[in-house]
Amino acid sequence: MSKQPHQPQRTYLHRFDDAQCNGFRSVCYQLLYDSKNVETVRLLEQARGTLENALLDSSVSPRRKQLYRTDLAKAYAIQGEIEKACDLAIQTVQEVNQATAKHVFQRLGEIQRLLQPWKKTPSVKCFNEALHITRMV
Repeated sequence: MSKQPHQPQRTYLHRFDDAQCNGFRSVCYQLLYDSKNVETVRLLEQARGTLENALLDSSVSPRRKQLYRTDLAKAYAIQGEIEKACDLAIQTVQEVNQATAKHVFQRLGEIQRLLQPWKKTPSVKCFNEALHITRMV
């Protein structure tokens, strides 16, 4: 019986690039944010910064940019920056392909719920209309 050389077991790890790491980091920052604790406001600011850096990365796929943009819009909505949140969300709505964007639409729905208190403002009305039209297509 001949001995076969030891072959290492193959394992598959998900490789993270800087942009993807920033995307996950920003989600963590948003989850740790507590509106009752003023000290956690910096977490939303960090979330915004990491997402803005991820969006600047030219190697990021268009689909991931849509996810990052919706997360950034959510951070702005949480902070009450409604027009900025709506601008980012509308930009995403205009780019999204309904057939392949389940996660993007879920996140856009979260933003829509966050913006509910401002539903009568022009920017939120515009976002809601754009989202409604895209879902109908």
